Amino acid sequence: MPINRLKDYSKLMENVETKNVSETAANQDLKELAEIKEKLENIEKRNERVEIEKARETSIFRKVAIAAITYALIALFFWVAELPKPFISAIIPTLGFVISTLSFPFFKDYWLKHKFDRHRRYKRKNP
Repeated sequence: MPINRLKDYSKLMENVETKNVSETAANQDLKELAEIKEKLENIEKRNERVEIEKARETSIFRKVAIAAITYALIALFFWVAELPKPFISAIIPTLGFVISTLSFPFFKDYWLKHKFDRHRRYKRKNP
């Protein structure tokens, strides 16, 4: 009789150990899922911030504000330097600056297109 009880006890202990192991694994899986969820939420928050920043960078208000500040600073400099017609003369450098900033998206798109086309062609040739 004591031997049977010992066998029953060892089976019971195996079951308890197996249950503990599976509970530990389940807890570990839950922790990993929580970490993944937190990382995903952080990525979504970062993406939202990036989208807002991109919208701000491309806004008309920002471009007009930069042009106005540029004009004011150049006109002030020309006025302090006692150049003739500082307020009219400041228009040309301001327009140059505005045109250069408005053309940046074109050059960026052109550069990206040709850079990645070359990269893709290189990858096809050298897999």
